[in-house]
Amino acid sequence: MYLYARKLLKSDHLAEDVVEEVFFTLWKTKSDYSKIRELETYLFVSVKNQVIRMLSKDPQAFVSYDIQNELKHIENVNPEEILLEKELVQLIDQEVAGLPDQCQVIFRMARNENKDYKDIAFEMGISVDAVKSQVYKAVSKIKECVANWKKDEGKGKSYLKGLGVLLLLLMG
Repeated sequence: MYLYARKLLKSDHLAEDVVEEVFFTLWKTKSDYSKIRELETYLFVSVKNQVIRMLSKDPQAFVSYDIQNELKHIENVNPEEILLEKELVQLIDQEVAGLPDQCQVIFRMARNENKDYKDIAFEMGISVDAVKSQVYKAVSKIKECVANWKKDEGKGKSYLKGLGVLLLLLMG
């Protein structure tokens, strides 16, 4: 929920405030939440509504924003896509953790630390071609895993666009 609020507000502090307010309101109202079928969706909608209330209450606090465009943007952010993104990131993390040790280290150095292949090769004491091979192997395994996830879960075409961007970043 925090990441969703942060994405909408582009501010860590404001995102924290929004999530705190949502939980405070839930606690204060003491409603029976066992009747809510999709609690996660309910919480994300509550965060979205709290963001809209915050933007409406004090537009001067958001001088750099065009309020109308921001409100339209907020309406277009789909909580389900954020949940799918979170699920996908966890899946990729698991897949990377399951790679052979050297492949995993090289992939993390290339993607997380943004090291170029030459630096990785020097640091690991292997050839640049070996580094390229290990990164290719990791990306191939991740792409296969993501394709299976998408097929198994029946993910919609709208999510495919974001998936393509993610895979391009992996290939980077």
